[in-house]
Amino acid sequence: MAKQQGLLTETDLIKIGNLIDTRLEAKLDQKFDEKLAGYATKEDVMAFKTEILGAINKKDEDDAGHKMLHNNLGEDVPKLQKQVRQLFKTFEIADPTEVVPSY
Repeated sequence: MAKQQGLLTETDLIKIGNLIDTRLEAKLDQKFDEKLAGYATKEDVMAFKTEILGAINKKDEDDAGHKMLHNNLGEDVPKLQKQVRQLFKTFEIADPTEVVPSY
């Protein structure tokens, strides 16, 4: 029996199918990797999160320090007013608006 020319066997078709599948997977993996390249990695997200949390903590510390400066403000105002009155007496200024128009 003579071998026929130009016909593919079942084995040949399986080998060709496997080759196409392999090349298609490689191409899809390449395209997928290209698409993912533009997105942030987990490390990038964690670094950004750490930076934001650090800024929030710094602001909280600054706010606490600022608030601490104003804790005794209610006690300081009468004391300052008394000192200003004493200065007016010392320099013999009768009307405070002579010195400071917005007083």
